[in-house]
Amino acid sequence: NRVELYRETGGALEALVADNDWSSRIKSAMKDGTLEIYFQPVVSTIGRSILFHEVLLRLSDRPESSPVHPAAFMSSIHRSGQSASLDRFVIARSVEALVKSPGSHLSINISGSSFAKADFADFVEELLARHSVGPERIIFELTENEVISNLREAEAVMSSLRKRGFRFALDDF
Repeated sequence: NRVELYRETGGALEALVADNDWSSRIKSAMKDGTLEIYFQPVVSTIGRSILFHEVLLRLSDRPESSPVHPAAFMSSIHRSGQSASLDRFVIARSVEALVKSPGSHLSINISGSSFAKADFADFVEELLARHSVGPERIIFELTENEVISNLREAEAVMSSLRKRGFRFALDDF
């Protein structure tokens, strides 16, 4: 004995469904190899030499369509709490690429949630030791918003990694 009125809630349910879909797709893509990394050269304006390569991520899980740019799924990945595992996936693939290309250097975008993990520095150092890759070959890129939101944790991890020879850059500064 009552009446209910439907009101549009701003798409919250649709956003949740989309987040779950992206989360599922990314987990599968990390396992089956359809989450791919590409390397974009960063070229010096003086001499036109390649300084390093920036690591880019693309999702190619649907053969009938072109690769998906991370802008389409990164917000969902952040909301679903998968950022740190995605970062570790990208770092592992990047280190494998460094093994195959001696002398090259890579810039890797990292989320602030990775720097909130106490074991992140150890993970990176163990990975590089296992593959005999020097830390000076990696530049971790962070957005200032990511660093500021986890400042204490980020500062501790960055300090630890910097002492080990890693370099850092601010993205979107």
